[in-house]
Amino acid sequence: MEYVGVTATGYNVVDVAEAKRRGIVVTNAPAYSTQAVAQHTFALLLESLSRVGAYSEQVRGGAWQASQDFCFFTEPMEEIAGKTIGLSVARIALAFGMRVLVCVPHPKAGWDDVRFVTLDELLADSDVVSLHCPLTGENRGMIGEAAIAAMKRGVRVINTARGPIVDLDAVERALRSERLVAAGLDVLPVEPLERSHP
Repeated sequence: MEYVGVTATGYNVVDVAEAKRRGIVVTNAPAYSTQAVAQHTFALLLESLSRVGAYSEQVRGGAWQASQDFCFFTEPMEEIAGKTIGLSVARIALAFGMRVLVCVPHPKAGWDDVRFVTLDELLADSDVVSLHCPLTGENRGMIGEAAIAAMKRGVRVINTARGPIVDLDAVERALRSERLVAAGLDVLPVEPLERSHP
């Protein structure tokens, strides 16, 4: 074998160190889905804020039609403007009126509207923590008990990066205790999700 080409953004499915040792070239497709992932991130966030799915289900079930009033508020809804998000899909967040915190190893020039912060600052200050990073040995399980404890109550976590970055058991406990208000998980450590997982 001389070459491994991963037709996705991440190459954590390949033992890169071993490939390098054997002289095997490994490549990926780093930017093919940037816009689609950004859009999906906000679809998950907006659903957690506006609860469109829950309202749609209730209307289909006849709950609004049975309502005494034209106003139909059974689920809490929140506005996105003014919330603080820590992520790399900053342009969309800024257009929604959000404050943007970004934690990256090498801050980029020309991003005057975002604030580059440490991970600790991002966790402490964000209303939404959105993950957009490769899976590494250092960030496996990064969103676990300690990270969640560092967040304020009522945070939303969105993971469109790699499943093992998030400790699902810690997130489940945080959702049950209402420490986290929502988790939008597009990727999981084991896919598809095991039927027995809560």
